[in-house]
Amino acid sequence: MIPYSETKQFRSVIKTVTWQRPSNPDTGYPMLKFVGTVKLHGTNAAIVYQQDRGYWLQSRHNIITPLKDNLGFAQAMDPLAKEFFFDRILFDHPVIHEYYQRGCSIVIYGEWCGGNIQNNVAISGLPKMFVIFKVRIVDTVAAIDENESDDDNDQSEKETAPNNAKFWLEPNQWSDIRWSERSIYNIFDFPTYEIEIDFNQPELSQNRLAEITKAVERQCPVGIHFNKQGIGEGIVWTEWTRSQGRLAFKVKGIEHSTMSTTKYYRYENSHCTVTARAGLQDIILNIKGDHCHPPEPEQIQIRTFKQVVKAGAISESIPIPQIYDKEAAHIDLSTLSIAVLPSQRQLG
Repeated sequence: MIPYSETKQFRSVIKTVTWQRPSNPDTGYPMLKFVGTVKLHGTNAAIVYQQDRGYWLQSRHNIITPLKDNLGFAQAMDPLAKEFFFDRILFDHPVIHEYYQRGCSIVIYGEWCGGNIQNNVAISGLPKMFVIFKVRIVDTVAAIDENESDDDNDQSEKETAPNNAKFWLEPNQWSDIRWSERSIYNIFDFPTYEIEIDFNQPELSQNRLAEITKAVERQCPVGIHFNKQGIGEGIVWTEWTRSQGRLAFKVKGIEHSTMSTTKYYRYENSHCTVTARAGLQDIILNIKGDHCHPPEPEQIQIRTFKQVVKAGAISESIPIPQIYDKEAAHIDLSTLSIAVLPSQRQLG
């Protein structure tokens, strides 16, 4: 099992590049060119080939089989995997052939997407497809001996490819791998993007990153390729020249960003004034401000409910009991909140 680590945020890449002072203060931190590929909303999957073991299929964290599957990936790919590798990859790609003969594992990572795997994106409802987005070479024994981390962005960007126990292949060595007749595509079949980021002032790149992401979210380029209208998820940005693919980050559109699933509440009493950030289920994520104790989730829920009821009664000139009943039927209160909810009379 060779898991695929989570793609980090832009801030993590900034931290990786700038974690120590530049060797030359006059030139400062580097300016790096990143290649952007469309981020597909599906589930992570991979086919792994190793000379002594044959091949196996995996999700992000588990080996899967047609009998113990993940959204049908193994069932679809298992009958194709051997032919795909030996007829379409091995003998046409010298670097892959060389490392395969050495006994290394060849890991073909991609997104299993389309069909009903995810909803509310352009590729939903299309025939299920495997879209290759990265290929890794792993010397399994050496990797275990070196106890390497699977988290690329925890490593310095200076780490280079062939001398390491595991490394990413450059896109020019695998961007032609596909079998479109069997719904196996390559992420480079679709539009790509480029941006140069000055890590002395990385914040200057944020507007451009946002512009490209918004365009992809507005209309998914992969959807357009298959004549399907709809939103996209975002972009994955990868730096190849200096880090050989180890530096990568994702930028999601607002429809897929976790930031859109949070709410903010201002809580005041005689003891404290705080701003609480809570998830959609009103579970407090963090609290800022001067306080002696954090507000409980049910306090936030009840206070919000009371504010909505009173505001409705004032703006619509409707008696509180009617607004109370109306809002109580719609708001999603926890069991504890319901138990201590003030009565209509107490609220009025």
